[in-house]
Amino acid sequence: MIPSLFWPVLSIAPSLVSELRAEKIEQRSLTLVWREPSYPNSSSTEYEIKYYEKEQKDKSYSTVKTAATRISVNNLKPGTTYVFLIRPFSTPAPSSLLSAAASSSSSSPSPIDYGGYSAPLELQTLGERECARFSLIFLAISFHRREAAWDRAVWASRQPTQRPPVF
Repeated sequence: MIPSLFWPVLSIAPSLVSELRAEKIEQRSLTLVWREPSYPNSSSTEYEIKYYEKEQKDKSYSTVKTAATRISVNNLKPGTTYVFLIRPFSTPAPSSLLSAAASSSSSSPSPIDYGGYSAPLELQTLGERECARFSLIFLAISFHRREAAWDRAVWASRQPTQRPPVF
């Protein structure tokens, strides 16, 4: 009998994501962006986003998975503070030598390597008042721009026309 050679495979979880920030915050949704890990474990790193209402930390949470470094989270409550945590995960791709041994020994899937969670990011969705206030500010800016354009047109119409001097 020929002994099988198995090399131990060190499975190192991907490093943490960095620069987690909100790109857009609305009343019922927000968009998060982050930088991929410095040391990914494989060529295809995915992300698990865990989030919960700040007051519900130990009671309930939601998770979303994505392969991108940007995600929009929808169906949020207006004026509510949420806590977001992101961790990378990957399924290590075995080398060609190890894949032959693995396929002959078992057909179980490769283990998933989870990295640690990022530092928590607290964000508050816009409430009813903020949306109304932003609408009023937008209307005021639009009105001001129209008024300024009108004032310029009136001023220009009242200026005497300049004719070139006649020699």
